[in-house]
This record gives sequence, C-alpha cells and structure tokens, in this order.
Amino acid sequence: MPTHVSKTIELDYDHDVMYDKKVTFNYKKPDETDLNFTLSKSGIVIISKNKNLSVEKVWNKLDKTMYSNDLNERIKNEGTYVVALSNGEKIDITITNYDIF
Repeated sequence: MPTHVSKTIELDYDHDVMYDKKVTFNYKKPDETDLNFTLSKSGIVIISKNKNLSVEKVWNKLDKTMYSNDLNERIKNEGTYVVALSNGEKIDITITNYDIF
C-alpha cells in the first residue's frame, strides 16, 4: 500500500534554546524498507533501514548531478532527488527548508 512520508529533522549545534537547522523530506515509502536521514554540517546522508538493501545512487532529478554519502559528495541543497536502491527501486525525495552552513 503506497504511503506518503514527511520527516522533519531539527538540529542544534550550539546547545541553546533555538534549533540551528531544520530540513523536511517528503517521499513515497518503498514497499521493502524505509529511509533514514542524517543531517550534518557536511550535508545529508541517506541509508535504508533494511540491512539487505543499500542506497546505490542519488541524483538531482532536475540537472542529473550525482551525489553519495561520501563526505564531499553529499546533498547540500533543497530540491527533488532520486534515490536508487540496490533492488532497483527508485524513490523521488523532495527536500525543503534546507541550506548548508
């Protein structure tokens, strides 16, 4: 059954009362897994919750720029991205409310 997911992550780097960053992810949940997102100063890391599936490729849907979870190749901007899993499934993810430091 198709499920639309919206996840919001807020980060506080300086331990004050305000969060420093907030990012929202919107996507249709894959049948065999869900996705975990990690937000850091170097960008976004995307992994599969299913240990038998991995994120093989990530690219910007508009300009086809490739991204990965490697430190210097992480997503650092809002936009719509395609995440390709090791089982061949592709997931469109829209990232909003995000900018890198």
